[in-house]
Amino acid sequence: MKGRLAQLEERLKKVSFKHKDIHAECFPKDGSDGVYAKVGYSEWEKHPLNLYLGKSGRLLGKIRREMLAILYYIKIMETSQGINSLISNTGNTINKYRYLFDRYDGDLDLSPLYPKTEQEIKRSNMTKLERMKEFPKEQDYSMFTQEGNLLVNNMMIQLIESVNGKERITKDEFDEILNVHLNNISNTGGGEVYDTAVREVVLGILEKEVNRAGYNWPMSIEI
Repeated sequence: MKGRLAQLEERLKKVSFKHKDIHAECFPKDGSDGVYAKVGYSEWEKHPLNLYLGKSGRLLGKIRREMLAILYYIKIMETSQGINSLISNTGNTINKYRYLFDRYDGDLDLSPLYPKTEQEIKRSNMTKLERMKEFPKEQDYSMFTQEGNLLVNNMMIQLIESVNGKERITKDEFDEILNVHLNNISNTGGGEVYDTAVREVVLGILEKEVNRAGYNWPMSIEI
């Protein structure tokens, strides 16, 4: 069983990583035009890459289901209760999967079912500020344009850096940086920076990052 599981893990990685690469080519995270945007909706249905994504997606589902069955089997057989206890008790519960988790030494480790690329692992270990700097085009603040999102992202970087510097700053100093940026963005065609949708995203991020830096300030944007 464990040998088969190892084979499936390797197969899953190959198919999953290629699937992610093709998907990124078709639907770039940075908002640029991918294959889907270039060929258009009418041609996309029969496009080879779309057909591949569908086929590989179904294959990934089959691999994960077999891996899940093996993981359950191994987990059960390694417990003192064994398979007989499972058979005798699962008939009395509505959710047999929840029963498995609760009965047999906690949740299963399902991470092998969703392997991560080196890039994804790198991203998961990044701070919010690091992701803003390295992947600016992927940050979405609900601005109307990519240029607007980049301006807001630059503002966020400076604000987060200001509270993580060697010297402590005051709330007035922080608000001055914020308001200068907001006015500049609004005056260069990004008036939607004061819209509710944008303010909610900005304030939500700032509140977390400011608190993480050791400040206990109420966050607000004056219109």
